[in-house]
Amino acid sequence: MKTKISGTNLLFFIIFGFLISVMLPAMSANQTVAMGQSAGNPKQKEIFARLLKLEDKLYSQPESILDTLGTISEENLGRKSAAYFYLLRTIARERTGKISNSDSIIINSERWYRQTDDQKNLFRSLICKGIVKSSRLYTDSLSYISFIEAERILNRYSIDDPYCESLLYKHLGRINRHNQNYHAAEYYLKKGLDIAELNNDNKERYKLRIELFRTFLIQKHFSQALEIISGFADIDTLPPQTAYELYNEMSFYHSARGEFDISISYLNKILSMRDQVNFEPNELSSVYYRIAAFHNKYSNLDSSLHYNKLAALNANDTLDTRRHFYFKNLAETYASKGDDSAALANYRIAYKSHINSNSESMKNRVLAIEQKHALEMKDLQLQKAKAQRRMFALSTVILLIFVAYITLIIRKKMAKSRQERQKAIEKLNTIETRLERDWIKSRIREVSAEMMPKVLAGITRETARQRIVNPSFSVELEDSLKEVRERIRTTVSEITSGDSFCEIYPYMKELPFLSGMEKVILIMFEQEHSAEEIAEYLCTSASSVRGAKGNIRKKIFSASGLSFDPAVTFRSL
Repeated sequence: MKTKISGTNLLFFIIFGFLISVMLPAMSANQTVAMGQSAGNPKQKEIFARLLKLEDKLYSQPESILDTLGTISEENLGRKSAAYFYLLRTIARERTGKISNSDSIIINSERWYRQTDDQKNLFRSLICKGIVKSSRLYTDSLSYISFIEAERILNRYSIDDPYCESLLYKHLGRINRHNQNYHAAEYYLKKGLDIAELNNDNKERYKLRIELFRTFLIQKHFSQALEIISGFADIDTLPPQTAYELYNEMSFYHSARGEFDISISYLNKILSMRDQVNFEPNELSSVYYRIAAFHNKYSNLDSSLHYNKLAALNANDTLDTRRHFYFKNLAETYASKGDDSAALANYRIAYKSHINSNSESMKNRVLAIEQKHALEMKDLQLQKAKAQRRMFALSTVILLIFVAYITLIIRKKMAKSRQERQKAIEKLNTIETRLERDWIKSRIREVSAEMMPKVLAGITRETARQRIVNPSFSVELEDSLKEVRERIRTTVSEITSGDSFCEIYPYMKELPFLSGMEKVILIMFEQEHSAEEIAEYLCTSASSVRGAKGNIRKKIFSASGLSFDPAVTFRSL
């Protein structure tokens, strides 16, 4: 069954499609133009092309990438180039272990890619955002939200970036381990390890094995932990940073098993790498403290005091909330040896450090939250403005469609009204034509009706009188009938001299040479009456009517000065 679409509905759908195709791209174009500065700038295109060339070496030569990025002026970057620049720099820093705890820059990159169709870079910027946030505070729930969104994009769009994929799973594993979701942590870490091994990324593979080792160690699954460690190559060939992390984990492993001497030996190996590894602030203090704690278990107070002093001496980061702990532990060691003066001095330092670090840390945290809130409010305002623009554009489209639809309905109704009006005019013309035809016939009938009684009376009188004089009956009767016919002709001719006749047949004014009877015959022929019908109405013979028609033709066609063409006006002739 075929569906018929009217011309009006087809036009409506064409207009609707045109408006949608014009308005919706215009909405997206307005947002892109408002955000981008580098669309048509040759210099920005050149910078962006230069950044694209760095992509191939991003994961294999991150140090070289950072050096190259350092030669590019950040002030001359458009928004598109800036978003890509900061994304590359954050990934390279993460690859070299130099991640920054300032997330405002990578947040701007993430916001840019949210407004484009570049799902791969949105995926990577979300991972970088999560890493930056977790480096500042690993329990920050926003970092987990970023990682989960990145995982959703990865699964939906099948992003091809093995390094970032394994990086994502590593951090999801760490967060789940921190939340004691060990089953989920093992799942993500093993998945990341599989990807790193397929990608031959030894550096990431070592990190993931260490993360799995920690996960098993926390659960005291010692056999599985040793199995993971066995996957390392010769420990002497490992990169210094990886060897450091491995020594650290092995120290925890042997400590958990009560093998403190072996644990101390691994911590000493860490200390021997001070020139090869970039230790975080107060990280050496943590190593010295752990050695002091092991000596304290063996009641080696002199050794414990020595390493506690080193721990306090290397606690240079005054903002580290653990700094006071090293001085407190040193004070307790002094107290154990009976040196109350030194113990009191270190307790005071510990107290001041605790107050300062926590107040400063709180202050920095408040400032960070305020900045974060300001950025979120600004982002909320931008989102609100975009929503308002979209709503305005959508309202405009709907209004235009409504106006177009109403216009089409009005035009359709007007066309229908014109058709009805034309039909009414045609019907009126038909009625007028019939009235013209019926008027002449009605007038003739009226005259004939008026004469008929007189004719009958005359014939009756003549019949009665001729009964007496029989011979002359027929002659007188014939004379009487001739008189009646003559009166009928005269009366019919009088019809053509009335005002009504001239109003209905105005062109007859130009035919004064025709008699009244001839005018009547001409009109009746024009109204498509036959000669017999005309003869019946006029009480004459058909041959007489045809003869009158011939005379009428001769008179009209021989006449001159007529304002019309007789052949066109009188088609019956």
